Amino acid sequence: MRAEIKRLHIKQGSTTIYVTHDQIEAMSLADRIVIMHEGFIQQVGTPDEVYSHPANLFVAQFVGSPVMNVAEASVSEKASAASVTVGDAPAGFEFPSALLSKLNGHAANGGLTLGIRPEGVLVRRDAAPGYMP
Repeated sequence: MRAEIKRLHIKQGSTTIYVTHDQIEAMSLADRIVIMHEGFIQQVGTPDEVYSHPANLFVAQFVGSPVMNVAEASVSEKASAASVTVGDAPAGFEFPSALLSKLNGHAANGGLTLGIRPEGVLVRRDAAPGYMP
């Protein structure tokens, strides 16, 4: 059915509004997605934009299967890098300070909610620099 809807949309060349609660269907059919929650628009964008750059925590956890993992974290900035500690973990990890500027100062030397998609996690046996123990 999905393929038929997509085919008709392309053939007609017109705007089609399709309402669904099935995010997989929405991600595969749409060229633009509007995500709503409790009657309010949370984000408008392409499937890739919504998945890769969610506008807020609701969108981040709503889009994707399995869902994005989230944890409270704290950030401390040093000369050339920022250190992120997740929860009560005894050690953290570092990422370039340039990424800190993308947070618009909201987490500079403070707290944030860190989101990691399951496919972004790499399990290693050795503790290479930049990896959490």
